Amino acid sequence: KGHDINPQALTFKTGDSFYGMSQGKSNQVLIVLSDAGKSYSLSAHDLPSARGHGVPLTGKLSCDKGSRFVDVLLEKPDTKVLLATSKGYGFMSSVSSMETKNKNGKALVNLDYGVDKLLPALTLAGVSDFNGKLDSDSLDGNLLVMATKSGRLLVIEVSQVPQLARGKGNKLINIVK
Repeated sequence: KGHDINPQALTFKTGDSFYGMSQGKSNQVLIVLSDAGKSYSLSAHDLPSARGHGVPLTGKLSCDKGSRFVDVLLEKPDTKVLLATSKGYGFMSSVSSMETKNKNGKALVNLDYGVDKLLPALTLAGVSDFNGKLDSDSLDGNLLVMATKSGRLLVIEVSQVPQLARGKGNKLINIVK
């Protein structure tokens, strides 16, 4: 109930603004990703109601100093997610492997600290469409397109991306500064 809300039309406290959203059910686990490569978990039913201005995530989770949250996922446990870094490394993981009971988070992606950041995740679930979702049961034939700021473009099959529970992954695209 309440998924027909336009989140960009909501009012926010002074200094706050809309960043992102994820739709799901109250019995699912909310996964929050930080740019330091950590994942955090919250039960969706523990989140505040839609009344008021909400509660900051930092009140329930302990993000590393200097880090910020980059994505939220509210998906089924077997949903595949593509995790990639600003240095061009990446791998596929499942939502269930991102869950943790630790308030300080779980190390998910190995990064070169100070140089490398985790990018927002790409969910590989549902029917293929133009909203970043595709059928995770048959990844063969689906393509992943990556682009760099310097104008380089790489197209590979999603099935070529390694599937890991955590780690650094493979170099997907070479990013030259």
